[in-house]
Amino acid sequence: MGLKKLLNANSKKALQISTPPPLSPIPQPPPPPTHLNPLPTLTLSDHHTHTHTHLLRYLTAHLAQPFTPTHLLHFLKSKLHHHPSFTHFDFHIFNWASTIDSFRHDHSTFEWMARTLAISHRFADLSSLLQFFASNPCPCSDGIFSCPRTEPIFRFSINAYCRVGKLDDAVVAFESMKKLIDGRPSVALYNILIHGFVKCGKHDNALKVFDTMTKDRVKPDVYTFNILISSYCRNSRFRLALELFKEMREKGCSPNVVSFNTLIRGFFRERKFDEGVSMAYEMIELGCEFSSVTCEILVDGLCREGRVSEACEILIDFSRKGVLPNGYDYYGLMEALCRKGNAGRALEVVDELWGKGNVPSLIACTTLIEGLRRLGRIDEAFRLTERMLNESIIPDSVTFNCLLQSLCDVGRTVEANRLRLLASSKGLDSDGMTYSILVSGYTRERKQKEGEVVVDEMLDRGFIPDIATYNRLMDGLANARSSVRRQANVIDLLKEPQGNDQKEMDVEGFKLLLSHVDLHMKSVCCCTVITCDWSLENTYHLSSFPSGGGLMAFSDARQKSMYAKSIQGEFKKKKVVVVGTGWAGTSFLKELKNPSYDVHVVSPRNYFAFTPLLPSVTCGTVEARSIVEPIRSITKKKSYDVHFKEAKCYKIDAENKKVYCQSSQDKNFDGKEEFALDYDYLVIAMGAQSNTFNTPGVMEHAHFLKEVDDALGIRKTVIDAFERASLPSISEEEKKRILHFVVVGGGPTGVEFAAELHDYVYDDLVKLYPQSKDFVKITLVEAGNHILNMFDKRISAFAEEKFQRDGINVKTGSMVVKVSDKEISTKVRATGEVVNIPYGMVVWSTGIGTRPEIADFMKQIGQTNRRVLATDEWLRVEGCDNVYALGDCATVNQRRVMNTQENDQNKPIKIDNIKTALTEVDSQMKNLPPTAQVAYQQGQYLADCFNRMEQCEKNPEGPLRFRESGRHRFHPFRYRHLGQFAPLGGEQTAFQLPGDWVSIGHSSQWLWYSVYASKLVSWRTRMLVISDWGRRFIFGRDSSKI
Repeated sequence: MGLKKLLNANSKKALQISTPPPLSPIPQPPPPPTHLNPLPTLTLSDHHTHTHTHLLRYLTAHLAQPFTPTHLLHFLKSKLHHHPSFTHFDFHIFNWASTIDSFRHDHSTFEWMARTLAISHRFADLSSLLQFFASNPCPCSDGIFSCPRTEPIFRFSINAYCRVGKLDDAVVAFESMKKLIDGRPSVALYNILIHGFVKCGKHDNALKVFDTMTKDRVKPDVYTFNILISSYCRNSRFRLALELFKEMREKGCSPNVVSFNTLIRGFFRERKFDEGVSMAYEMIELGCEFSSVTCEILVDGLCREGRVSEACEILIDFSRKGVLPNGYDYYGLMEALCRKGNAGRALEVVDELWGKGNVPSLIACTTLIEGLRRLGRIDEAFRLTERMLNESIIPDSVTFNCLLQSLCDVGRTVEANRLRLLASSKGLDSDGMTYSILVSGYTRERKQKEGEVVVDEMLDRGFIPDIATYNRLMDGLANARSSVRRQANVIDLLKEPQGNDQKEMDVEGFKLLLSHVDLHMKSVCCCTVITCDWSLENTYHLSSFPSGGGLMAFSDARQKSMYAKSIQGEFKKKKVVVVGTGWAGTSFLKELKNPSYDVHVVSPRNYFAFTPLLPSVTCGTVEARSIVEPIRSITKKKSYDVHFKEAKCYKIDAENKKVYCQSSQDKNFDGKEEFALDYDYLVIAMGAQSNTFNTPGVMEHAHFLKEVDDALGIRKTVIDAFERASLPSISEEEKKRILHFVVVGGGPTGVEFAAELHDYVYDDLVKLYPQSKDFVKITLVEAGNHILNMFDKRISAFAEEKFQRDGINVKTGSMVVKVSDKEISTKVRATGEVVNIPYGMVVWSTGIGTRPEIADFMKQIGQTNRRVLATDEWLRVEGCDNVYALGDCATVNQRRVMNTQENDQNKPIKIDNIKTALTEVDSQMKNLPPTAQVAYQQGQYLADCFNRMEQCEKNPEGPLRFRESGRHRFHPFRYRHLGQFAPLGGEQTAFQLPGDWVSIGHSSQWLWYSVYASKLVSWRTRMLVISDWGRRFIFGRDSSKI
């Protein structure tokens, strides 16, 4: 039969049982398919359009008759599959070939076609293909035996049906296959069906398949039982899961590690912890190899229940028995122990496990170092760090610098420098903060010669910007005065000069002690008050309240003169300069209502950006202009004048009360306009920049997500990647690299961006770039064991599971060590292996770092050894008058220890009571998170203080002062946590309230919409954002590169 005659033949169905009839003509070929929609039927006619003509020429040129199944398969795989216009005609060419009398399909063409249809989700065509295969067996099945490839063809198809929830089609295909094959189906096919029903929540149907399997005398394997046991546990039928486990062993099927892990997790879910531990020991007796997952289930479950000591004993016992996996990371146990103040016990566990060959991970070691350092156990922290370096475990620069600071604080700068040299030999380069810590330590210890060596090294490495800085450091070493060595532990201050513990102490001595303690305070977000009642017999009371600062406050309550006196003379407006228009600065401006100030605002951007919606801007869900509000629109609503200057503050002179600025606009040919502003009050709300941790290549090749410009740059890069990948000259390997998007950082921003990008790609872009769908890959890299570590573990587990279902590759336990122009290098914490990953775009979202302007200001005021500005409980910068710092650029530093509310009776205080109180408080110390919530509340609090400044000068309302008479003007700042969201894509969001209240799903997504819409700063932005959301629901996301 000639080719033209075949193409003009009549046919109305693509496939028929028995021999299919010829094809019928229609006027036009179908357009290219869209995602998940079945392809239209191919027809060809004499009324050739341009596309018809090309297709006829293409068939004639590459598939000359007569042809064999091998020729047809080569044509479909190598020619048609890669053609930009005809690739969607594969199934219809396959159908056309079946109408030729001299041609007969064999199992190779059937298998390739079934796999292609299943992968591309053309299930209607797949069903037709399976029916045709059942009616037209493979030629190699002639005789009494069926084709040996029949079951693999149906197995792949059934698996595809089950993956998308088409279980009825899977059952039909399974029954058809049973009639075609010789003998019984394999156990793998039954497992696929059972798993499909379990995944869709149809447990009873899964049991029916299991019964059918038993009736067909197919012996179930360990995977069959594992699927059913897991299903029982998910449906709260744990007792039946145990019975099935017993049945499994009775039938001679040996359980594997997955079987035991499922049951142990079930025991823990039922709060039967002892039975779960016993099950683990039963694994050892049966010789079943442990996995890291087994240990994580046991340790995390016991730690959540508060049985941390038992978790330690179990791990040590496993290690001694030689069953503890080498790759197991016991970071969670270290974190639990250090959180409870048991860093000593954590160190014992590490020594025991390390001695048995179970090397701790980097994060486990750094967590333990920080726990030891906070307890004042500097020697143990020093030895652990030394051991880490000798084993080539390199700590991060922040932890390392904090340890060096602690060593210098106790007069051990020489040892700190020795540790620094050891770290340098192992690959940890010293940064500017490291050198500054050492120079400060040598200065306090009056070791001029050693300090000068360090300063010279700083100069050689470029950490000293100019000769003035060099001279200042050298003069400081030369003129250093003897300083008092800080105590390693608060309890040491409670000893007699001879070294013996004191039993009692008078009030004056106690006040002197507390003045020393004030020098050692750290940042906290809760405050504890100890009230000493001198009128009773040496008793005290403890109470806690949430606060942004102050460990405790102490003063005696005798009534003395007020702190503030009325200002005499002519009234003059105080000049307030606000630097920055982020969350803190904008909330301060909105809430400031007192017209007695002359307010000036300086910021390099003339708008406020609603940063929580930046991930939505990257993918076109929300337009950039919808989330910004001009600062002048906010200030014009004030009853007083607010002067805004679009400029960047590059220097703060606290001594002369001036800020030096440079405009963002070119004013002349010589450069940008510079000017200075003097102030009476300065509010620093400059925020922070992205923290690269000095990783090579990040600044040059990675995108950040801190500003609106960053989000627009990411959006443009994504569209560029798809446009470039669609060019015909790009190879498949290059397409895979270009369309590989890597997100570094498993925090809320990184997770939300990865979810948004996944929705953008698979909901919108693959419809516009269908040829690029198979090359797209999204990878999320996180150094910790889990993503969203700051959320409840239920949210973290759900997010990881959802990302796995969505096809987002989550690489936990991997640290980025280098970023080049085409590859990102990660180091696996467990093995130390370095993996190079090709990429098209990298988005870096790993935390915040200090801005250069803030770092320079910190050097001026003597806060060199800190990462952010230190403020007191009233948000005043320590060491500066009338300078306040808010938001990400600052942290609250406690300043007091106790607060008394009775008259001084000068009675002795019991030392044991003081020790108990201080130990209780130390266990509660932590930093405020760098979030929009904190910044917004700080701006509101400071604005309220400024609004009531004059009133509170006359009638102070704060706590009693310690070193002076009277009260503080205001109550200290107290942060109130309202909860946090984590959007996970697919219209699902996780929401966590303070306490243990967690919500995950679509309802939380609508709550997210409501909360974010209400928090926008104006009705204009609310209407724009809501309209953008509506537009996205109706028309999809915009893919224009503008």
